[in-house]
Amino acid sequence: RGLVDKYSWVDLGSSFYTTAGNLIAILGGAAGSLDGSDTDYFDDAVIAHEFHHYVELNLSHSWTRGGPHSGELLEPGFSWSEGLATGLGNLCIGSPFYVDSVGTGGGGGGFTWNVEAVGAHVLGIGSEEVCLEVVYDLGDGGPGAPADSDLDGIAVPLNDIYGALFTFNPAFDGPYIGLFLDRLVGLSGSLTAGQVTTLLGGTAGDPGAQGITYPLAGADIWPPVLAIPSTVNSPNPIDSLPGVNKSQQTGLTSSDWYQFTLAAPASIRIDLGITPIGGSSDDIDLFLCPNNDILNAIASSTNQGGAAESIGPINLAAGTYVIRVEGFTKQIAVQANYTLNIQ
Repeated sequence: RGLVDKYSWVDLGSSFYTTAGNLIAILGGAAGSLDGSDTDYFDDAVIAHEFHHYVELNLSHSWTRGGPHSGELLEPGFSWSEGLATGLGNLCIGSPFYVDSVGTGGGGGGFTWNVEAVGAHVLGIGSEEVCLEVVYDLGDGGPGAPADSDLDGIAVPLNDIYGALFTFNPAFDGPYIGLFLDRLVGLSGSLTAGQVTTLLGGTAGDPGAQGITYPLAGADIWPPVLAIPSTVNSPNPIDSLPGVNKSQQTGLTSSDWYQFTLAAPASIRIDLGITPIGGSSDDIDLFLCPNNDILNAIASSTNQGGAAESIGPINLAAGTYVIRVEGFTKQIAVQANYTLNIQ
């Protein structure tokens, strides 16, 4: 109760893990109405999900920026973080059912869904549902895990799943589902590339297809790695317009991410030219972050409207860095093409 009173977490409406204080906050319900409100401390799957955010952020590496999510296409680091927490959480509680109850009277609402078979959902590396289904399917049927009820035939020991996750290195890795699958295949004798291809559905026409090619190819290799110097024309417009399966803040189309590595200290310059698309705002911003902390930019350029953005020249130490090209997040109608130049 002291923590709830101190931080007023009950007013936020959901359970969460926060790196501030390294704490998990579990929703405690409304004062005076515990029987009719949302009390997540009854929900094993919710608690296991939040615990695995702790595991991810303390024992592995994460590129999630967090925020609301409800089945739309997300930045691949975000979709991976949420899907991983659910998939691993349900493996650990020994059940495919993610239950979030509300109230104790049986009619208070809440929801239950089967992570073994989520049903219709968005596909690809930006899908939280793809990530959670794949993680759960990798481990079910293995030692100490729940039964493989959909008979996918893959049973990777939980030790191997955690082992692959714990290899993510903050210095140079970009965490998302593709990196995890490559790492698990490369380090584990319990999973082959062919099994992953089958699990993901093989081709887009397969009934169980998850929208990811394996071995990884094309846009499923994320983020693109840039040489220096490089010039990149936007593969698709930055697009944070409202729409079905889209998030205006942390959606797959609202930002593009790039990675580059300096073998030695160097001075670099990054320029972003913006090509407007009629009928919407064209305010795109530019951020440079260290690979180990994408939440805190080393430098940024956030000019208003369609004005070009520029960072540098800036002196950087040897290491790996992330460039993020992002639609201005206080707008919900940003759409424009760009040219990115790094030298």
